[in-house]
Amino acid sequence: MRALALGVAIGLGLWAGMLDVSGTKDHLLDVVAGLGAPPAVLAEIEAALGDVPDSVPIPLLGGLVAVPLPIGSLELDGAILTDGILEGLGLWPTGGVILADPSLSVDFAFLTYRVGLSWQVGLDLGLLALSLGAGGALFGGGIVPTVTTTDPALAPILAAFPWEGLTWSAAGGTLTATAELGLPFLRLFVRGGVFLPAIQTPGTWRVLVGGYSAAAGVVIRF
Repeated sequence: MRALALGVAIGLGLWAGMLDVSGTKDHLLDVVAGLGAPPAVLAEIEAALGDVPDSVPIPLLGGLVAVPLPIGSLELDGAILTDGILEGLGLWPTGGVILADPSLSVDFAFLTYRVGLSWQVGLDLGLLALSLGAGGALFGGGIVPTVTTTDPALAPILAAFPWEGLTWSAAGGTLTATAELGLPFLRLFVRGGVFLPAIQTPGTWRVLVGGYSAAAGVVIRF
């Protein structure tokens, strides 16, 4: 048994954060009502939004670098996801999606990111290592939708729809727990974390950064 992170560590994997969209759903109803939608349409939209969870996960591709300290290690991590990455991975079609009924073409520019710095301390038990971490992180991002139509009845509604302001940004403290499994120089890791926002800067659409995060991947130690 020995203290974790006796050498420099480099990791790659999948990160995930949470977005709180409860206020976003309320804002959408306000916008649609402001455009003069009849009560029946508002009721249908409200019913559809009831099936949308208040918190949605956002995956990111990321990595970490950790350097040893006299006690524990100092870790820098970062993760990002863009519309270009989604298209490159084949998860979103280039040029967007075309819907037949109603006649709509939907595309978006998308960016979300995370940067974190933390102190990690734990135990290396051979094939298993456990650690706890505390630090801070910055989350941010935004979506710019592009929606067009050939339907003359929908065109003025889409033209008047306020798409701008679909952004989120937050900075705060983090607490994490990590488990690693494998040989000391090459391991799989899983991590769960709590985000404690000190500053939230939602856009017009009231998107907030949620309080939980996760990560999984592979870490190499030298």
